[in-house]
Amino acid sequence: MADLVFLDLERRLARSLIEDPAGEVVHLAVNQSDLGARLGATRQSVNQALGRLARRGFVRVESPRVIRILDRDAIGTFIEGLDGRPSGSIPGT
Repeated sequence: MADLVFLDLERRLARSLIEDPAGEVVHLAVNQSDLGARLGATRQSVNQALGRLARRGFVRVESPRVIRILDRDAIGTFIEGLDGRPSGSIPGT
């Protein structure tokens, strides 16, 4: 958890989504406001970061509390910053 302080919001959110290695579907136990508070962000920022993760092809938001992990390996690479892209850039844009 301590390393979350040093990551940007998009990477902090991505890491929190893949913390559970059990499956590809994440059922959030909290709403986006609570998740934002946990990550040190607003609900709106969390929602926007989820949208960016979805546009990257990492996740699909199926409902406000259900996120499908589409590419766990790519998320791991992204979190580590090995993809060479800043967090705000979207491939193909």
